[in-house]
Amino acid sequence: MNHLPRHPFRADDPLGRVVLRYRDWLHDRERSHARAARARLRRCAGELDAVSERGAHELLRSAEAAYTDRDDEPPHHDRLLALAPLLAWVETHGGERSLPAQLAQSKEGADRPRLSELRFQRLLAAQGAELHQELRRALQLLDKTANALWLAEAVCDWDNELFGTALRRRWAYQYYSHLPKSA
Repeated sequence: MNHLPRHPFRADDPLGRVVLRYRDWLHDRERSHARAARARLRRCAGELDAVSERGAHELLRSAEAAYTDRDDEPPHHDRLLALAPLLAWVETHGGERSLPAQLAQSKEGADRPRLSELRFQRLLAAQGAELHQELRRALQLLDKTANALWLAEAVCDWDNELFGTALRRRWAYQYYSHLPKSA
């Protein structure tokens, strides 16, 4: 059996805490600079747009600060800028329920999933910049509540040779096992 290292996007790990704090900062209605950063990040079409946004670099700085006592840089250092614009769409962290399970869940009174099977299959097949578009569309269907840690893992590992296939497979299991029975 292939034993992979524990993933860093957990609420009790440094990078997981950074992601959750950054999401909290982005959605702090008391801070006008956070509101402005959130608005600019929501207009980003992907990682290339985020590179020029100061608000995205806040996530990078926070991750680097969390790793100052270590000899290495934070895991996924190069992918965190791609995560920032998507976190701008997540006002409330969805907690324990996985992001694919949230997408399979039906809206109250509906008998079909929030994200259709066809859209989910497109999401699974997405790569690179296309992934940002598909994830943004999916997040918009969740009424601004999503599991930020599952989102972070997807953005950072989706195209990774070592983790990507297993990650997509786990997303598929989670999605299809939580589909409404009548869908």
